[in-house]
Amino acid sequence: WNVTRQDIEGIIDESLAKGEAAFVSSLEILSAREKLILLAVAETQKITTKSSKPSIVNPLVILERHHGKLTQRMKKELTKAAQHLVDLGFLQKIGEQEVGKSILPIYKVKIELLRLWLLKRFSLEKEIEKIRELFPQKSFLEKIWNSGLGRWMRSHNN
Repeated sequence: WNVTRQDIEGIIDESLAKGEAAFVSSLEILSAREKLILLAVAETQKITTKSSKPSIVNPLVILERHHGKLTQRMKKELTKAAQHLVDLGFLQKIGEQEVGKSILPIYKVKIELLRLWLLKRFSLEKEIEKIRELFPQKSFLEKIWNSGLGRWMRSHNN
């Protein structure tokens, strides 16, 4: 009896379909930031397994590749979300990576079937759009209003 790749893929697809309700209900307890980090970690693992030179990276690095520069506030909140996912048992910290002057943790999704389901069900590019919802950019006028110039103008108009 020979087991083929198609046999294995069929069993995995069947398992993912049967586990859909459990996966969905597990994600319901997570914040949008936590879901974004979980998907970024899953995407990182996918990239790593396909690469001829595997190098696992921090999910923030992946998010910056797709979104552009993350602010310090974004990084802080997303790092906090990643740690919460470790505490909940969704992620496992597997090492650290030096990025610039920072040492960033590296994670993996603990349950492989969950990782495969995430990759099948969601697109990181679409989920990246949620960054803009989570961290709305202030308009130019709001930036001026909150700057020293805006405070000076308000104080002299009273």
